[in-house]
Amino acid sequence: MAQATGARKPQPTKPKPAPAKRARRPARDPNIIYPEEHQTTVSSKYQVVIPKRAREEAGIKPGQKLSVLVKDGSVTLVPIPTIDELRGFAPGINLDDIRDHEDRY
Repeated sequence: MAQATGARKPQPTKPKPAPAKRARRPARDPNIIYPEEHQTTVSSKYQVVIPKRAREEAGIKPGQKLSVLVKDGSVTLVPIPTIDELRGFAPGINLDDIRDHEDRY
């Protein structure tokens, strides 16, 4: 059997170099708010919009009061719970000895 003219023998292939490994990003902790996802700008009236994810995670509702804490140049907003939200946070507490009857008059 004759070989066809112009047919080539397959050349042995050289192994391809392994692709360079990329640095793996650490898994994201869902409890941490990352700056690139939660940036806001102070308006000319000194107002800020709290990003949606931060509002949802903190349980902030429209009209809710927030306490503003400033320490070492950092500003922290802390939701102030309502009386209804505080109901039952100390079950079984005995209020009889907190204040003497004499203190009331």
